[in-house]
Amino acid sequence: MAKRPRIRRRVNERRVVLPMNPLQLRPSQFITTYGVGALVDGRQGSSIILEFEKSELFPSTKPDLGTDEFICYVVALPGASRLSKVLENKNAERKEIGLFRMITNSDLNVEDRFEIYKTLRFPEYSLCNKHGNTQIIYHRHYPRDFEKGIFGICPKCLADPERNTQNYQSDQEVIRFIQICKNGHLNDVDWNYEVHRKKIQGTTDRPCKFTHLEWIEEGSELQYVKIKCPHCHESINLKQLKNRKIRCRRGMPWKGKETTIQGRSRISEDHFPCDEYVQIIQRNASNVFISQLITSISLPKEANAFYRTLNYKIIINEMYNNLIIDFSTLFHFYETHQAEETIKQNPGFGDSFEILKKIRTMGAQEISKAEDIISYFINDVLKASGTFDEMDLRREEFRAFKTGESESSLKIDPNLVIEDPIEVDYQWMGTIPITFRVTPIPKLEAILVQKGFQRIARPPKSKEERHETDISHATTRRTPYIDVNGHHWYLSEKLQGEGIFITLKNPKILGFSDENSKKWKYMEELVNLFPQYYKTEGEENGGGSEDDKAPLNNKLTSDDSGEVSKESIEDAAYAYSFFGRNFEAFANPLGTWWHTLAHRLILALSLDCGYSSAALRERLYIDGEEGGVLIFATQAGEDGTLGGLISQAQEYRFKEILELALSNINNCSNDPNCLESNIDDNLFGARAPNGAACYACLFLSETSCEFGNIGLDRKLLINNPS
Repeated sequence: MAKRPRIRRRVNERRVVLPMNPLQLRPSQFITTYGVGALVDGRQGSSIILEFEKSELFPSTKPDLGTDEFICYVVALPGASRLSKVLENKNAERKEIGLFRMITNSDLNVEDRFEIYKTLRFPEYSLCNKHGNTQIIYHRHYPRDFEKGIFGICPKCLADPERNTQNYQSDQEVIRFIQICKNGHLNDVDWNYEVHRKKIQGTTDRPCKFTHLEWIEEGSELQYVKIKCPHCHESINLKQLKNRKIRCRRGMPWKGKETTIQGRSRISEDHFPCDEYVQIIQRNASNVFISQLITSISLPKEANAFYRTLNYKIIINEMYNNLIIDFSTLFHFYETHQAEETIKQNPGFGDSFEILKKIRTMGAQEISKAEDIISYFINDVLKASGTFDEMDLRREEFRAFKTGESESSLKIDPNLVIEDPIEVDYQWMGTIPITFRVTPIPKLEAILVQKGFQRIARPPKSKEERHETDISHATTRRTPYIDVNGHHWYLSEKLQGEGIFITLKNPKILGFSDENSKKWKYMEELVNLFPQYYKTEGEENGGGSEDDKAPLNNKLTSDDSGEVSKESIEDAAYAYSFFGRNFEAFANPLGTWWHTLAHRLILALSLDCGYSSAALRERLYIDGEEGGVLIFATQAGEDGTLGGLISQAQEYRFKEILELALSNINNCSNDPNCLESNIDDNLFGARAPNGAACYACLFLSETSCEFGNIGLDRKLLINNPS
């Protein structure tokens, strides 16, 4: 990799700079919106973000992020976080999974005009728009003559002696259409093959030698956009192309591989490595890349300066061997390892010793709390056995917010401060008394992890469009960085802000009857059935074995036989892609009630206290019959962390927020269509993801809602508590 220039002036704002003249992304953007496998548009066209190993982000080849100069980019060492257990899969041990933050230009003291993250141009086809109504499709590698400096230039322009060669690059436009499949693969459309497919089917002929194709637009609809071969005059329109059943070619351009097959010959579809059919879609569509995130709120025992003293490799090694079991042993270890070499390999090690000395002078009570944290770190984090999933994360957070646990927190530099709750009496819909418990959280620490991405094709609109593989769900493709020691590092960001936690004093007042819940049981059963026959998540290199992907078609028949239909499984697959294994907790009346209330509160807060709705986020909690929601802000500056949110945790202020949130709940500009929407048996399915909910009354921005704006129904707020 070329040596980067070092700039003395340190850049203040943290940004990741990509090529394309140049394109700048904030680390939070990289996690929530983009990331490995995403397409980004810049002034030099469209590119795909490469995996970390191919990005040239790290100065050396596959370094160990947990040592030497890279330790400052570590959020949690392998095994030193509850999130490591959530990210665990059968091919990776818990201690091998760590979290790192994005390296930015500011970290490297590199000016923003220099890119530090390599990308690959994608799609590989371009359109030349200098030929009237007929545009030219050509590949960026063909024709090419490196000696003459010809590369990725329109062949028709190249053959025209009157064309000005200086304008070649300004004439090109990246093709708008690509292919995606539900297994996360991404391909260019093989335009040459698809145009000649009818001609060569059933024969051994090859398509014409590819130089270019003609793109002819005779109208705005798909059937009026024709792609034609100038040599043999074979053609196809976009509507015909979108209706074709095309097998996926398992394209993974984020791995740095060009995927286009030039002039591919007729091959039996049985030989294709991916068993999905593709969806042809515009490259900037919202379902081309869906970032898969996991959020964790640090518990009181984790969100303090002392807990950070335990997150060093030499400390963790000692704890694995049970050599550190109490505060005195830990203090002695730090005292005897203040050598220059140790501090050099563990930046901040010396500062950690100063923290231990402060705790030692604060007395026996603080030392006892520190020993509880050491025991928690060893037994519940490092050496915990058994399964641990996202619902376990939420349960621990829920209990911490309900109980407060402020007395068990260390007084030294806490990053989580939970104040005493207030009780707010409110007349629900003007008649039913209900008491909310509102807990202000002035300091809150959240860790956001991007485990991978999904690509979800649209659900089929008719029976004719359905085929066998439509019943599979979108697969999460994990995108960790794997270092020389085989450690799996996931991209993460540690955010600090404020929030308010809201629950009910008497949760049983919601009064969801067993009869009401029966309507929801059908989809629960489907979702429980689904992962038995299909893998829930793809591994880093693309899914499991074919034995793990036994199609559900063999298990399903028509509704007339009393068994589950394909349409119902499609609905379950759609819901599962958003809720995952959390479905049972949130896809029920209680979860929908809290989810809907959270959206209305966020909309009211954004109007009443000046926050933009995109700055506020929700985190839902369901534990048995109890529920709650955390509404928090973690953006620096005026959109968070300045106390504007916790100032609403006062009785009179929260009553005003509730009044504003529920004041027009009966009305929506899309009524009666919105109000008449029903969940019932199609709960959260591809054709009915919500009840009475739409952009005019409930939907939030994608960064605010953790479930993609599904599982909402304002009729539950209108009719319950009851």
